[in-house]
Amino acid sequence: MLTLLSTSEGGLENPVPTGSPSLLFTFQSDGGEVQVGGSLHVESGDHLDPGQTAAVVLDFWYDEGVTYASPGVEFGVWQGRTVGRGRVIELV
Repeated sequence: MLTLLSTSEGGLENPVPTGSPSLLFTFQSDGGEVQVGGSLHVESGDHLDPGQTAAVVLDFWYDEGVTYASPGVEFGVWQGRTVGRGRVIELV
């Protein structure tokens, strides 16, 4: 589940299209924050608007992403700043 911050909260000004290939997801690890590249796929539409919450599937560039993404773990979406927050529901 992912919520993009609204524009007034410092989020993006434009929607994120499903399949956007150039996102960074941030996870907390024992060594601090880790950034993992990937894309997101909105389950019920073709984009995610600022301020909107939706179920999404994260597709990591490298398998290392699943090391940090376990059910219940919170993550951020980074594009020069934090523009969204989410929680892993399940691994598929």
